[in-house]
Amino acid sequence: MIDAWLLFGHVIGVVVLVAGIGLEVYAVTAASRAATVAELRLAVRAARALPVLMPLATLLMTGCGLALVAHDPTFHFGDAWVVAAIGIVVAISVVGGGFSGRPATRLLDAANAAPEG
Repeated sequence: MIDAWLLFGHVIGVVVLVAGIGLEVYAVTAASRAATVAELRLAVRAARALPVLMPLATLLMTGCGLALVAHDPTFHFGDAWVVAAIGIVVAISVVGGGFSGRPATRLLDAANAAPEG
């Protein structure tokens, strides 16, 4: 039963991660089409959730995934796919931590600081 809950948390983490990436792409794309500051503010409003969504997704995905590997006797930390998955998550966290969310949050800050018009 615990394996089902861990798998559920892991899958929810992946879904939230994909949703966050889609939200960031939407905010940046919609901002590039904005003609006024009001439209820009509306376009990047959804980016406010990114600083919460992305770490939550990474925590759920990684935590539940590692717990699932540790709990289930059929999985081992030495398995090639487990090592590759951990490496990919670390690489994405390092690279994504420096880039992901920043364009959208910079646009949000600029939109809030810009005068009307």
